[in-house]
Amino acid sequence: AAYEAARTLADHLSRVVDNQVTVGAATAAPGLDAIVEAHHDAVRCLDVLLALDRDGEGASPGELGVYGLLFHQAGREELHRFVRRTIGPVLDYDTQRGGELTRTLLAFFACDTGLGRTAAELYIHVNTLYQRIDRITSLLGPQWRHGDQVLQVHLALKVHLVLSAA
Repeated sequence: AAYEAARTLADHLSRVVDNQVTVGAATAAPGLDAIVEAHHDAVRCLDVLLALDRDGEGASPGELGVYGLLFHQAGREELHRFVRRTIGPVLDYDTQRGGELTRTLLAFFACDTGLGRTAAELYIHVNTLYQRIDRITSLLGPQWRHGDQVLQVHLALKVHLVLSAA
């Protein structure tokens, strides 16, 4: 019910204001404490939608899949620790050197790890992309592109976006 209400509201408001409106929702809450928690859930849901580039949509935590579970179950500090453990060296590199490695990783995953598409998305030569991928590998280790670790890196990037937006 919360999901349908959020979607309907997002669609309606988007038409009224002639711009995309994104809506985070939560389930009905009896009592003051439950209302406060529901409000936090709705705000977290909105933050996740925006970080995932799902502008103009409406959703409740149940429709956010693994992101909804993460942000409902894990505390902010725990999520920060996960991000630091997983992609901290890349974030530090970008901060210290004004690098583009985080943006490169986001594009890499958005382009389904296709190097040609990623280079085009970033408006860089493919050799520049190879250099950035090599730098990322030197920071995270060669395992970052394989098996479960690639999921961890991708998830840490998305969590980082949500935490940065909140």
